[in-house]
Amino acid sequence: MHELVPVTTPKTYQVPLIPVRDVVIYPTNEVVLTFGRKKSQAAVNAALGRDKLVALFTQRQSGVDDPTFADIYPVGTLCQVERTLKTDGELNALVRGIARIRLLKEVESDPIQVVEVVELVESSVLTPELEALARHLTTQFRAAVNLGKSVEFMNFMRLMSGVSASELADQVSPTLNLPLSDHAALLANLDLQSRLYQINDFLTKEIKVLEIEKSIASKTQEKFSKSMKETVLRERLNTIKAELGETDDVDQELNELEDDLLKLKLPKKARAKVSKEFDRLDRMSPNNPESSYLRTWLETVAELPWGKLTPDRVALATAEKVLNDDHYGLEEVKERILEYLSVLKLKKAKHSDSILPTILCFVGPPGVGKTSLGKSIARSLKRRFVKVSLGGIRDEAEIRGHRKSYIGAMPGRIIEGI
Repeated sequence: MHELVPVTTPKTYQVPLIPVRDVVIYPTNEVVLTFGRKKSQAAVNAALGRDKLVALFTQRQSGVDDPTFADIYPVGTLCQVERTLKTDGELNALVRGIARIRLLKEVESDPIQVVEVVELVESSVLTPELEALARHLTTQFRAAVNLGKSVEFMNFMRLMSGVSASELADQVSPTLNLPLSDHAALLANLDLQSRLYQINDFLTKEIKVLEIEKSIASKTQEKFSKSMKETVLRERLNTIKAELGETDDVDQELNELEDDLLKLKLPKKARAKVSKEFDRLDRMSPNNPESSYLRTWLETVAELPWGKLTPDRVALATAEKVLNDDHYGLEEVKERILEYLSVLKLKKAKHSDSILPTILCFVGPPGVGKTSLGKSIARSLKRRFVKVSLGGIRDEAEIRGHRKSYIGAMPGRIIEGI
């Protein structure tokens, strides 16, 4: 940190005080401000009748309507009112920052608040390090603008043409996306070299954010452009087919199949697989032998009851009544079934619905009631019952289904039951 340059006779001013919300005005900056408070409007009008000078101090909290000295930051800006325009009860004023000031005391309080302020002089000893900092800041600011940072064109051109290090810092500072407290700290920092370091750090962070935003926008645009390109090409292809009279029922069937698939409540992984296979079918010629089994596979997927679940309703009293109504005797078997349902209910209460239930196996000659017991269990749980007969089956593919790449491939007994 450089020591501040001593000022033997600091300039003092007696000017109207105007607290401002949500903005910090830096020296050499021109800003259009809107004043809605009557006190602020009166202060601007009083300044116009005198030397056009006002003291603008930023409020710490924008919600305070009648701020005191404790509610404003200690360092403000001496500004000159250039032009004014009154509209709808508000006063718009173009003000230009002149110098940093510190509040000394109140001189008048009625009808407007006039205060005595002292001008603050920054340390600006020109050193090679200061010059290097200014050049680096100019380069960084140009890079930020090239990445899309919004700045006024005329100010940008003036900064690029070359200005003093002090003016460069005060022109770049208001463009930074910073909290109000950080802007107030930059205004209060009288060490120009330290301030340039701070501004460079803030601007470097903004450039990183702008680079990330540009990368995200580029990737999004690339995906959007690809999607739009495919859509336009497909529309043109359909138009060409229509003009040539080559449209047939195949396209309509594919569109209907696509609509059916889109309505399914598929898991993410299954959705990706179905979309991939449908895209293959859509691009494939109807004369390709592979298209027939792809279409069969997709139609089977579309017919499955995705997302349609029937919850278990384990009620032992209901189960016992159903078993007794459906079957006479078989006391040991019914007792074992009730034990199984009891354990299932305890597991569901203690753990969750995701546990795998125990498998019951009924063994006996034909006609003793194995299938009817299964139907009774399903009815007591209010679940649907599907019978899959495995008698005479010699190939396990009839149970689990064939690979879809086989000609004439069919789903297995379990999928058919579902």
